[in-house]
Amino acid sequence: MSKIKDFLSSIKLRYYWIATFVLLLSIGGAEGGAMLDALVASFLTLFIYSLIITPKRIIKYRKERKEKEEEERLQKIVEEEETRARKERLLAIEQQRQLEHQEKMKYSIAVAGTSFRQDVIRKFVLSFARKTGLPKYENLNNSEIKDYGVDVYEYPTIDVGIVHIEPEPSNKYDKNALKISLSFSDETLYHVGYVAKEDQEKVRDWLVSRPDLNFEVKGGTYKEVEIDYNSYEKVYTRKSNYYITIYFNK
Repeated sequence: MSKIKDFLSSIKLRYYWIATFVLLLSIGGAEGGAMLDALVASFLTLFIYSLIITPKRIIKYRKERKEKEEEERLQKIVEEEETRARKERLLAIEQQRQLEHQEKMKYSIAVAGTSFRQDVIRKFVLSFARKTGLPKYENLNNSEIKDYGVDVYEYPTIDVGIVHIEPEPSNKYDKNALKISLSFSDETLYHVGYVAKEDQEKVRDWLVSRPDLNFEVKGGTYKEVEIDYNSYEKVYTRKSNYYITIYFNK
């Protein structure tokens, strides 16, 4: 196809010179033979020059176009490979988290009362993000989130810090209440909830052996992909409650 286009271009160029030649003949006929000879000589010189230069320009243009197409093709391959590798890395991380979660669930409880302390938990999450430089949405833009097709939270699961479980006899609703707080290196305590009544007995038993306490804070603002009525994929920002799980590593 490109050879045909190049051939047609050269034909059009020849028609241009023929039209010019006819015009020169008309002018030469009116002005005299000497001018005609000079004009014809100029025309022939330009015509021969175009026959030599034009193919070189066509070859150069085709070469540059091929090089550009090859460069774009290679760039696209690199971008696709980076996207694929990043997706596989995220999936591997998530699978590892699930395995670790299953092991931890053997001795764990869900923190009660978190729905009433969302502002406090949010402060804890933001404090952690500032201290650690945690990026929002795992540094993914909306286009990348569309490619992955999974919900991406503003901040991933937070599981670094210190768990504090202590009795709260002054609690007017439950004298046996066990208060749960989180902190970073014994700094500000963030009161995030309580041990549920049905878990109090086993938690007291677990605490006797002084287990290592760990936690996970999940939830909060996230982005998800939905298909609208025009069948276009769009990324929407949603909000969900934070929830916390405490793990007793016996």
